[in-house]
Amino acid sequence: MEGDTTMFQGEKPSGRSNTFKTARRDMLTSLISSRNKRFIDMASTILQNAWILNFKLWPAEYSGNEDFGDSAVQALAQALEKTLMEAEVNPTLVEDEWTVLKSYIYKS
Repeated sequence: MEGDTTMFQGEKPSGRSNTFKTARRDMLTSLISSRNKRFIDMASTILQNAWILNFKLWPAEYSGNEDFGDSAVQALAQALEKTLMEAEVNPTLVEDEWTVLKSYIYKS
């Protein structure tokens, strides 16, 4: 019978429904716990400003939006200053590189 939600491939499923519900709850609890451990500070500067990596959030036109993302890049450069320095990247040049990148992408 098509559309019958009590049948699966002609057979009526049987068993303890609580087992599935418990397993589903345990799995979701474990996933949420893992996510929380991985992203301890969901309000961190890095996560708040990572939106600039999503091209769908970029303005359609460069003209009139030349300062787009500048404050986010500045905040990221400050938050990641130690990491950038360890990678031998001058954090003060990141903003200039961001401007060049935007210009290049919009001209392509």
